[in-house]
Amino acid sequence: MVKFILFVFYFLPFHLYAQSFEGILEIKQTSLNDTSFFVYKIKNNKVKINKIDKNKKIKSYRLINLTDGHIFEINPDRRLYCEIPDKYTHGEKDRLEILKTQNHQNLLKQKCYQWRVKNESKNTEIAYWVIETGYSFFYKLLTIENKAEKYTQYFRQIPECKGALPVLITERSSLRQFRMEIEITKLLAMPINDSEFTLPNNYSEVK
Repeated sequence: MVKFILFVFYFLPFHLYAQSFEGILEIKQTSLNDTSFFVYKIKNNKVKINKIDKNKKIKSYRLINLTDGHIFEINPDRRLYCEIPDKYTHGEKDRLEILKTQNHQNLLKQKCYQWRVKNESKNTEIAYWVIETGYSFFYKLLTIENKAEKYTQYFRQIPECKGALPVLITERSSLRQFRMEIEITKLLAMPINDSEFTLPNNYSEVK
């Protein structure tokens, strides 16, 4: 009985905690012409995305509600905020060649598998190194933001991707020419204060 109680205490709470991730992601995005840095803070159904400069100063940030789909963009320097309109469209899906390989490597002390997507008509290949389960917020976030970038659109078309988190994404041409890379440089589970997800009451709204 004691052994069973210890098992529940040490293993079951971790599993539940991973399924509803709360914590911080630090992300580096590199293209041919630019490098950008982001800090994601996640708690329950809320996400805060800070866009920061190389000195770690916040340039702007977004507040995203994964339940109702509301997105707010905040500019701290100008003390302004605005709501981003819903831009969801029901466009045709691309014809993709999708391969979930058994190739794996350890990234951020996590076992990551390689998923590859190829679109010959767009001269594009994307490799995702993913943690396969435990991060359901990510798919919801991609769906709500609905960015036009190929790496987000293609990822959402991969079967059984809804719990996965890409730790490293690399986009190349079909001839293997580099286009861009997105890397999670820090993944930290930790409590996040609710105040991180509230609009500042002394900012003006732009409509």
